[in-house]
Amino acid sequence: MQIFNRFTSSFALIAMLAIMPFACEDAPDSENAIQSELDQAILNLDSALRGSNTSALESVIAKTKRLRPTIPSQLQSKNIILATANEKLAQLSFQSISAEANAICAEFQRAVTQSNDISILRIAANSSASGTNQYNDLSNAKKIALHDLKDLYESQLKDATSSIESLDSQIASNQNIAEDLRAKADALLSKAEKIGLIDGHKTYKSGAKIMRDSQKTDMAAANFHLESQTRETPRREEAKAELEAIGRKLLGLEQTANLLRQLNDNAVTTSANLRQIADELDNETAALLDETVAKANSLKKKWSDTSSLLQDAIKSAGQDRKASREAKTSRAIWKLDMELNLGGIEESKLQFLRSESHALNSIIANGIVTSANKWVELENTIASEIEATSLSANAAYDNAIRLADNTGAKSEMIKAMITTRIAVLNGEVHTPIGQTNTTQSNATFGAGTGFSTPLELAKAVNAILPLETADGIAPAVNLSLYLESDGAIAQNLLFLIQKFSNSIANSAIAIRTNLGEAALQQLKFKQSLSSVGTVLLTQLNLDTIVESDDSNATIMDVNGKTKQLLHTAQGWKINYQTIAELEDPQFVKFKMMMLEELSSLADSMDTITGKLNAGEITSLNQLTQALEALSQASPF
Repeated sequence: MQIFNRFTSSFALIAMLAIMPFACEDAPDSENAIQSELDQAILNLDSALRGSNTSALESVIAKTKRLRPTIPSQLQSKNIILATANEKLAQLSFQSISAEANAICAEFQRAVTQSNDISILRIAANSSASGTNQYNDLSNAKKIALHDLKDLYESQLKDATSSIESLDSQIASNQNIAEDLRAKADALLSKAEKIGLIDGHKTYKSGAKIMRDSQKTDMAAANFHLESQTRETPRREEAKAELEAIGRKLLGLEQTANLLRQLNDNAVTTSANLRQIADELDNETAALLDETVAKANSLKKKWSDTSSLLQDAIKSAGQDRKASREAKTSRAIWKLDMELNLGGIEESKLQFLRSESHALNSIIANGIVTSANKWVELENTIASEIEATSLSANAAYDNAIRLADNTGAKSEMIKAMITTRIAVLNGEVHTPIGQTNTTQSNATFGAGTGFSTPLELAKAVNAILPLETADGIAPAVNLSLYLESDGAIAQNLLFLIQKFSNSIANSAIAIRTNLGEAALQQLKFKQSLSSVGTVLLTQLNLDTIVESDDSNATIMDVNGKTKQLLHTAQGWKINYQTIAELEDPQFVKFKMMMLEELSSLADSMDTITGKLNAGEITSLNQLTQALEALSQASPF
């Protein structure tokens, strides 16, 4: 019996020891278990943030959402984790969206270009010679422009090479002189040391003076070397690269010219053949646009998802009533930053939608026959999307203005910057901060009613000039408020310069926001567009307005050129279609060629802007290197 009792007692002890770990384990929804999950989520979040790991961020969000904390501190931790993860995920998503949007916009522009070609082909179908001459005119204009550039860069190459040789000679001469002086100085100093402190004093002073002369000569050689490396060598390499690019373009033009001559000599480009080519290209363009619209729809879904992520982040970063004043202020500033990012994302989407709308309008205007009804219906849908996206961007910026009160002394400046963005977003004329002109109207003109008189229009145009101004505060102005651009040529010219203006303005904003005002000033951004703004608009002479009737008027610019003004449903505008028609056709085509090159440059600038906003470019030196690489790739 005692043996049995000892056996059962031992068995009970073993059973108790086996059960104890389970009895000590916390329930999954207990305070300790949730805290452990939150601690692990913070570690996982830190790792995901450091590696910009999308899947890891999604995992953190999914696991954290499943937690059901009840105590305030844990609930606050959960919300901060979700807000941080959602914000970072939105940033990463927007980076991929930006690159994809640029590619899709390029496809839209390709469809626009093809539709323009179709329009030209159909016009030329009645006269094959006319069609060939149009292409020859364009080719000749391009050749003239390229030969001028070639002469310029050949002169630059010769000058830079000569300067480098001269500098190298001066470097070698100064280095030899410095070496001789150094040897003399060493000898005198050694002699002074042997003679002694008193007797060798003069010798020591002579040696020290010669040593200083040697150092100055070394510095002169170093300055010559620096000048060679920082100024003349880049000029030489730039000239070499440009001459190679020009050579390739001239070869391509010559091959195109040979092909056109063959087509003309063989009488292949008859009216029937031109129509057939136009019809085939019509089908191809419709297919291209159909495919691009499908990609755009998919991208817009990603855009909406990205906006939702930021909205979730803003919601999760809600205010904690029991938090300290400093914590509340920090939380509000964080939300302000997210609201600004949300507004920027929606504004970027708005620009994308306008690019899509421009493509559809061009397709419709150029008479693409395939699926014609579909494009009209789709354009109506895009118009609704533009309106909704504009409202979303405005709402985000309005929220940001309310949150700006928490930024202390900077609140008024931040509010003014946001107000400027809202004004430009809504197509309103807005004079940049610090810019005044007593001869111009201080009124703000709405996009809904437009300009009621030619004088009001002229004052508003002068207020936004020069177009190349990029202050890093306001986006580019909406040029469609001032210009009536019916017709394929006028629309394309306006679209391309608007695209480039947007790119420069957005880059300036990114530089000012991420690197500071000093960096923006050092880059002298205004020079970037110095030759572009005058292509489209120049200052108007307010004393030269002549109204011929209720719907038409003229005005002269400061160069003495007459501009036609037209009263439209949106108010008075400059009739840019008439300007394009009256100008020399070769000059118009040269304009188009130049602006198409600038369009490619704008895409590259958008990439740099994306890197700035993503934190991939964090210093002025990195930005300067990126811009120098871009300038070397540009023909201008």
